[in-house]
Amino acid sequence: MIKGEDITKDELYAVLHLIMERHLREKNEEFKLTELLLINDNTTTKKRYEIIKEEIRETDESKSLKLRYMTTTEKVNYFDKSDSKVNKINLELEIIDKMTNEEVSIYFKEINELYTNKDVNYRLKRIIDSNKNNITRVHKKLNSLSGGLIKKMKGGSIVPPGIFSGSVGVGTTLLLNEYSDLSISGITSNINDLVYYKDSIYVVGNSGYFAKYDLKTKQWSSLSIGENKYTNLNSIDINQDGFCIIVGDNGTIIYSSDKTTENYPKTFLYKSGITEDLSEVVINKDKKNIYIVGKGIKIVYTTNGSDITHNNFKPLAENIIKVPTSNYFNIFQNINTTGNDVKYCCLNLNNSIGIGSYYIDYLDKRSGNYKNTLDLSQFKIIKPNTKSIYIHNNINHNIIVHHNNNNSPNKIEIGILDISTKATIKNVKTYNINNDEKIDAYSIIKMIVI
Repeated sequence: MIKGEDITKDELYAVLHLIMERHLREKNEEFKLTELLLINDNTTTKKRYEIIKEEIRETDESKSLKLRYMTTTEKVNYFDKSDSKVNKINLELEIIDKMTNEEVSIYFKEINELYTNKDVNYRLKRIIDSNKNNITRVHKKLNSLSGGLIKKMKGGSIVPPGIFSGSVGVGTTLLLNEYSDLSISGITSNINDLVYYKDSIYVVGNSGYFAKYDLKTKQWSSLSIGENKYTNLNSIDINQDGFCIIVGDNGTIIYSSDKTTENYPKTFLYKSGITEDLSEVVINKDKKNIYIVGKGIKIVYTTNGSDITHNNFKPLAENIIKVPTSNYFNIFQNINTTGNDVKYCCLNLNNSIGIGSYYIDYLDKRSGNYKNTLDLSQFKIIKPNTKSIYIHNNINHNIIVHHNNNNSPNKIEIGILDISTKATIKNVKTYNINNDEKIDAYSIIKMIVI
């Protein structure tokens, strides 16, 4: 459990509390932890383990170490037990981050042996789904693993010789973090988005980076894009039928025009006609609409009733709104609590007046002027000088996360957003943070209801 001669206090505390928890759970009376003892000048009693917990309090570091020292079964039982006060999925990623490659290798190996229905693929999918706004963190951990799992991050766009000056990786394949010449401005290692589909992870990034990681074979592969333009790829989505769509800078829209016999997307082609930078793409849950947003543009592709497939994407009905002063972002599925017909929405930062105002735009409405539909500046917590806003849902409600660092103190405000004929925000909770801190990513856990 602990190796080496120099043992810290946190390590000792972690071991003590782990042993104590095991004995209590197993009703082991070796240390008489449940025995009542007299305290306070023999006026009251407490159980032995309660006194120990009060006198030797756990620290944040000892709690983290305790999780690392747990057996695989103990870890899985802990992470899978619902707790409205703890983000268990994010905590599991934090513990994996801190594990050595050997510890992670053993952890994953034993999960596959002990849990056939909830194996490593299941756990990775949960972590990825809950960290879509911070996928670089997941990607870096996958890239660092060894012990027979992932030794090097490979894959990416096939780069023909001569397309860039100098050397671009190994052979003619763009390799993440393996560039021979880091001075080449056209090549970066930024990873922008990833999506899970059928035991595989599809990854997109800058300079046309596009790769697939097979969770069964533990292999990375490059996915070829026809007439690749090597623009930055910012967002990817795949529906249940294996249809894949990717968006990026300079109006980049890439879609899969075919699929394999196993239903994996293949033959990736460009759709032309747009020049604006595109930041997000979402295929709606019923597979009948595709939503794309970016700088000054929002797009809805629809089949008018039938499912979107590899065969019918190109002739889809196209609804395009262009407003140069708007920056559209954060596509989210509205949780319908009032019987209205709003299904999918996005945020809109409109800079036409001064420093700009935030709006919620409806994406499913097809008639009338649905630009700047709901003005969020009417709410006291949403101001034109807001640092950032993020909206997602936890199955029960729309959750709005608002960062306001214009006034002292620097704070995060979280509330429930209800969208009907107008928007209302309720049950707002405020959390102060240090003045030099900022919010880089958010994660909404489905089990938590504010």
